[in-house]
Amino acid sequence: MKGTIAGVVGMLAVCGTSQAAIVFSNYSSVGSAGPATPTFGPFDADLTFDFPAGTVGDPVDPFRVGSVTITFDGTSNSGGIAGVVISTLGAALGSGFVTIQTTVEDLVTPGVIAVGGLNFDTNNPPPVFSTLTFSRATDSFRVTTLVSLSALDTQAFDLAQVSLIEMLFTPVPAPSGLLALAALPLLARRRR
Repeated sequence: MKGTIAGVVGMLAVCGTSQAAIVFSNYSSVGSAGPATPTFGPFDADLTFDFPAGTVGDPVDPFRVGSVTITFDGTSNSGGIAGVVISTLGAALGSGFVTIQTTVEDLVTPGVIAVGGLNFDTNNPPPVFSTLTFSRATDSFRVTTLVSLSALDTQAFDLAQVSLIEMLFTPVPAPSGLLALAALPLLARRRR
């Protein structure tokens, strides 16, 4: 019987979020190290750099520094977005260094609701991750990400390269899922 109760709770939690999604719009990618090509899913944004975009250093000499600013909006029908997990793939060799700074603005009640960053170099190689928890949940937001790359010329092979930035947005749990979880102890107690 416990398996049946757990199955019902799981199904209710999934049903509460199954129709939810984020609609992404107003995408822009500009800068000397761009562009990045977006692929949007229901709750994620994958930003891909095709070589030589996202690369500075020896393979694309004389480009030793570069940046790209990526901006897009998201509108959710999930009851709110509470945060985002950012991960990146790329490479850093020699003097190579990459910084990724992300700001999230609430478009419902204007204001910045999250700021964070990540970086990598030869001592902290990718993949690297960062979790930004929003100061308040929102159904409409703007993401601005600044990618800065540097690979100054040394005797070594110097490279700073970003191939992928992935952003996975976290929805606020659905009310039906929360109710189902809250009811679980009552159902289990009743069966005893």
